[in-house]
Amino acid sequence: MGFFTSLYGGRKLRAAFATSCSDPCTSTLASASRTYLSCQQGNLKRPQGSSYAGLRCGFHPCSRWACLRGCSSGSQWLAPARSGHQQRLGRAQHGDLNWNPSRRRGAWTGLAQSGLLRRPWRASHSPSSIRERAHAQTAVVLRFLRSTLQQLVGSSPLDKEISRLALPALGALALDPLMTLVDTLFVARIPRSWTATVWTPDPAPLAGVGVSTMVFNFSIILFHALAIATTPIVARAGAAGNHAEASRALARGLWLACSLGLVLAVTIFLGCPWLLGKLGASGSVLQYGVAYIRTRTLAMPFVVGSMVLSGAFRGYRDTATPFRISLATNVLNFFGDALLIFPLRLHVIGAAAATALAQILTFCCMFLVLTRRRPGTAPVPPQAHGPQPRYLVHRSWTGTLERFQHWLFAQSPAAGILDCRDLRRPPSWAQIRPLLSAGGLVTIRTVSILVTLTYATSTTAYYGGPVASSAFEVLRQVWVMTAMLCDSLSVAAQSMVASALGGARLLTEKDCVALGVPLDAEVQDPSDVARIQARLAANRIVQLSLRVGLLFGVLWWSPLGHQLIPHIFSPNAAVREATRQGTRVIALMAPLNAITWALDGVAIGAMDYAYIAKAIFCASASSLLALEFIRRQFAAALTCGKTLSAQHVVVQVWHGLNMLMVGRATAMLLRFLMPQSRLPPLRALLKPSKANSEPGGIQPEVEESSGRARNAAAQRDVSH
Repeated sequence: MGFFTSLYGGRKLRAAFATSCSDPCTSTLASASRTYLSCQQGNLKRPQGSSYAGLRCGFHPCSRWACLRGCSSGSQWLAPARSGHQQRLGRAQHGDLNWNPSRRRGAWTGLAQSGLLRRPWRASHSPSSIRERAHAQTAVVLRFLRSTLQQLVGSSPLDKEISRLALPALGALALDPLMTLVDTLFVARIPRSWTATVWTPDPAPLAGVGVSTMVFNFSIILFHALAIATTPIVARAGAAGNHAEASRALARGLWLACSLGLVLAVTIFLGCPWLLGKLGASGSVLQYGVAYIRTRTLAMPFVVGSMVLSGAFRGYRDTATPFRISLATNVLNFFGDALLIFPLRLHVIGAAAATALAQILTFCCMFLVLTRRRPGTAPVPPQAHGPQPRYLVHRSWTGTLERFQHWLFAQSPAAGILDCRDLRRPPSWAQIRPLLSAGGLVTIRTVSILVTLTYATSTTAYYGGPVASSAFEVLRQVWVMTAMLCDSLSVAAQSMVASALGGARLLTEKDCVALGVPLDAEVQDPSDVARIQARLAANRIVQLSLRVGLLFGVLWWSPLGHQLIPHIFSPNAAVREATRQGTRVIALMAPLNAITWALDGVAIGAMDYAYIAKAIFCASASSLLALEFIRRQFAAALTCGKTLSAQHVVVQVWHGLNMLMVGRATAMLLRFLMPQSRLPPLRALLKPSKANSEPGGIQPEVEESSGRARNAAAQRDVSH
């Protein structure tokens, strides 16, 4: 047998082979060596993008280059070898060599006579192409991060519309609990005796109002789903120009809301003594509580109906009118409490009557705006400008009342959408079943969150005592304040996404290009144009919610929030310390919590109620399991004789609540990024670009004809 020796130094190769050797491997290497020397002398052009630094044999571990299989004519060709031990051994599954690992010599069997067709050589196999491809991919990632950061920090054409919807919605959400707060303010000053020289406040009326308010608010929250379910239905019909369908949908919602509100009012009116007794009220506290809640139940159907009407305003992208009406009725409630409680001495009945009257007026004002035009008249579009007509203002009235009415009712895009003829007949079961189904799914979402918060509150009170309970309540109020601000963005998402899916034009083509849509982009379906606009609006609202979440997170983590919040809410040193420990936990979850509220609004606008209910139910179940595990840890610690500090209890319970936020955010983010969702990403809505090159910077393969020509040239040079 022949032998060979290869020595490599710098860029020169010295090879000596036995030409008379009958070993196929030796002859293959000799032929490859001659081909390489011909390339170095300029007689043969080497492949583009490759360089020859040496030769490699399959059983030579230090070699750098390999002899690949030849074509049917028996010629061989040199190409860059792939790195790795398997390539150095030249296994047969690569299709290059017929390698038998049990044989140490003569392993290159039938290379020239194999008759196998050579794979087309790729220029991307060279190290330079690999580096270029890596640089290109890195540039794409950096460009994406830079554009995301610019969109997060910079402005957008949608910011004006979002702020126009979110700011009044935030004001309306803040005004909702203000009526109860005004009642608490005046009821706390009711004296024990009106005839005494010095008035001593009586705590019993305030305690009765507090228990009654909890029952009333919990009952109202369950019907808040009707407003959420009404918004996308009315928005899609209004954006499509089908105002008759919007009127019918709103009429069905009003029938359902008022019917359920009436049933709820009768139930609470008859069962309030038993309910308040189960909550611990007795004696004078129970007496004041029953009087207060029975008076407020007179306005229960109007309260539930106002929720549906506010959903109709949101569907027409009008949150300013409900805010103005709520502000006016809250002012009326303030003066009504001051008049009925003290001069007329009606006690808690006066406070409840003032609040009920304000809520009834809220419903009447909203209803008046929605029906103030003639039946069949199209509402004023949001883009319309110019002088507004005067409504319901007689010439003999004062100018102040005229200006007030103009400020309260004018410039509402939802004006006149409700046709009173649609309210004459009650809807059928088939007509209200979709609304009930959507409302039920949204109610599952609300109840899951409330149950988790209630369980966390009871855990804190049972194992942490009054100090931990006080700190937990302070942190819960901080969390509610953050959620309220993010919920205003959720309202904007519901309105804008539903309107865009209905056909409303939120953006021009220039604005779409500025927000990341390619200039020459083509949609896969003409109906996807509406979904593209809805997706752009959803992306921007999520970015703004992330900005708000980061702002609150930095605020609660900073010394300003870390030290100031405990001092504002409690003078107790132990409560302050427990609150200070829990503030950091809330700060870490603030960005994720803000994104979750925005994604909820996007899913509601897309009418994806089933997924919302499933996601929040599963997240709530995981949080309840975590809280149960924490309770058992607390019980085991107390069994062993250990003491639980208030700071430890508060922090651990909030860690259990974070499972609700993390699970909810994970599920909603996955849905937001799914191509199969109702509002898929832009890459799923646009047609892929037709490129002549392979993706990732890979050059097209060399044609088979040119490869055969190079093999033939190499064979002629070797023979010569």
